[in-house]
Amino acid sequence: MTSPSIAFFGATGGCASATLYHSLQNGHHASALARTPEKLTAQLLARGLSQATLDAQLSIILGDVHDVDAVVRALTIGGRAVDVVVSGIGGTPKFTPNPLRPTLTDPSICADAMAALTSGLAQVASSHPGTKGPVVVAISSTGLSETRDVPLALVPVYHLMLKYPHEDKRAMEETLVAAASAAGEEGGIGGWVIVRPTLLTDGKGVGVQKVRAGTEGKPVLGWGIARVDVGEWIYEEVVRVGGGRWVGERVSLAY
Repeated sequence: MTSPSIAFFGATGGCASATLYHSLQNGHHASALARTPEKLTAQLLARGLSQATLDAQLSIILGDVHDVDAVVRALTIGGRAVDVVVSGIGGTPKFTPNPLRPTLTDPSICADAMAALTSGLAQVASSHPGTKGPVVVAISSTGLSETRDVPLALVPVYHLMLKYPHEDKRAMEETLVAAASAAGEEGGIGGWVIVRPTLLTDGKGVGVQKVRAGTEGKPVLGWGIARVDVGEWIYEEVVRVGGGRWVGERVSLAY
């Protein structure tokens, strides 16, 4: 059995970057769409990967996630459709006159990127008939569930400061789920996993073994989680096994 191949979008972000690192470290072949390939390369080298590993296992496609043609190029490796897609696309905060209500420089970046991605997946499916579509992993956020999935003290922070980013994340999730329902396994999407980490932190993590995972119906509550541990969890629980038991779930992550 060959190891799953992976396409990355938003790979310079902390969570997706960590997933990419573990994928390459464990011998997978990957592609990554990047506006600044040198930034991605520098990140991976700084993590300890060799240039030889990058040359042999990683294809970096120069482009923007709004460009469906560029997205399509990233969804195949060596003429074969990838097995897993990881989207770590996220917005850049833009502060407004009300410091408690920041927005984003591109308020619909996540939703628009997912629309381009699902369109690209449909194109790849049409050119690879009979091939099961990849499992799509979308990195989202807690605070979107009908069931409370953050500690009570954090609820005001989420509703005030994250209102607009969460609207974009919610639209992203809805776009993915709707496209998967319409397409079916041979229509471009073989399944989806929405990852909802609690408040993200930079720097060193405490280890993937400390990560707790829950579902939308039974979420885990926590105060924070390191991006590096989220990325490793995605690799171990989803990428390495080509989807695993979390397919079709909105998974909350916390320590």
